[in-house]
Amino acid sequence: MKKIVVVEPLGISEDDVRSGLKQFEDQYTLDYYADRNEDPIELIHRAKDAEILIVSNIKIDEQILKECKNLKYIVVAFTGFDLIDIEYCKKHEIIVSNASGYASDGVVELTFGLIFAVYRLLISNDQNVRKLETHHNILGRELSNKTIGIVGAGVIGRRVITVAQAFGAKVIAYNRSEINMENVEQVSLEDLFKQSDVVSIHLPLNDATRGLISAKLLALMKPESIFINTARGPIVDNDALAQLLKDHKISGAGIDVFDMEPPLPSDYPLLSAPHTILAPHVAYYTQEAMEKRFDIVVENIKTYLEGTPNNRVA
Repeated sequence: MKKIVVVEPLGISEDDVRSGLKQFEDQYTLDYYADRNEDPIELIHRAKDAEILIVSNIKIDEQILKECKNLKYIVVAFTGFDLIDIEYCKKHEIIVSNASGYASDGVVELTFGLIFAVYRLLISNDQNVRKLETHHNILGRELSNKTIGIVGAGVIGRRVITVAQAFGAKVIAYNRSEINMENVEQVSLEDLFKQSDVVSIHLPLNDATRGLISAKLLALMKPESIFINTARGPIVDNDALAQLLKDHKISGAGIDVFDMEPPLPSDYPLLSAPHTILAPHVAYYTQEAMEKRFDIVVENIKTYLEGTPNNRVA
């Protein structure tokens, strides 16, 4: 019988995964792996017999794909699909879908969590209280009446715009296509970095965006501005960002994504950058989001079997 393989955990219980996929048992057997293993040899062992492969954010490259002789459909339980060798899949007629939209609420919420954590010095204030000290007259800042620059006005970027406006911020934005949102001024990237008090990144990672936020752009930021990234790490020159922070050329940063998935190497520059709050890529990682994305995975498989797969990216 044909096989569905869940190559890594999906953030919900194995029982819930098996229950959700039970509807396909008349056509497919199920292999479920309860641990995350990025070793290519192990991944080949797990995936080689799959017709449908379910993966979250493990790299599935040509080395692995060429050993999967029966593979017809990859369901990426993630919004980004840059870890899948899309060109190989297109060449070999392997359909790929993602789970777009499952984490929008979580990403928007963490974006503002990072803004406020940086603006209100939450970590320093927490530490001061635990040391039986006071605030030492270190003033926080408010988002109201600040200019927030949104880089990328897709689904998440547009929701960040709406929330920012609710907090009383002025919004400017950069997007390749026209935005058409009330009270949003669309500007060039250069002008956005020059004018913003808060710069927040909301782009996908692809060939056009990799390295887009360069040292040259970052150097345009005002000394009192802060930088937020809950999108993808390689979009940004993170070495240059760390140096700006160390040189006190900008006043802070909140970062959830890096050039690689945590754990980070001990010499990673942002680890020693001052006035910086780091999170280990958790914007998407909420109980509600994990449940939503599995529902999307199941629906993707159902529509694939009907001949019209949802969320198709290849």
